Amino acid sequence: MSALPVSAICAYDATELGPATDELVCLHPFTCPDAGPFRLYADDPPAFAVSGELDLAGEALFGTTLRRTLPLSATQGPIVIDGRGLEFVDHRGLRHLDRHLTRVGTTAVLWTESDLLRRVAGILELSSLRVTGPGE
Repeated sequence: MSALPVSAICAYDATELGPATDELVCLHPFTCPDAGPFRLYADDPPAFAVSGELDLAGEALFGTTLRRTLPLSATQGPIVIDGRGLEFVDHRGLRHLDRHLTRVGTTAVLWTESDLLRRVAGILELSSLRVTGPGE
């Protein structure tokens, strides 16, 4: 059960929606693998979960998605993001998320099992995003 106000199962005709299709597809946890570069969706107990790939190819869509979803989080303190479903994140994806969090005046903890992702985040010295995982 989600902590956010709406969860739904959708079916829609992508040819009718046009460019808005990508913005809808990335908000669903269950889509076909080629539907979009990433998925950012409500999850419980963390506020959000993110899966797929965060890289230059999806950067604009990721920014749009963050602007529309993060303000919905009613958590006190850092927003918790479950990143266990991430298959790939480049340094630009981490910096993009960090900059967006700074712009909206909040912080987040991205939980991942990837040692490499945690090391990259440490090198980047992010100000609003902390990347953590097992044993931390």
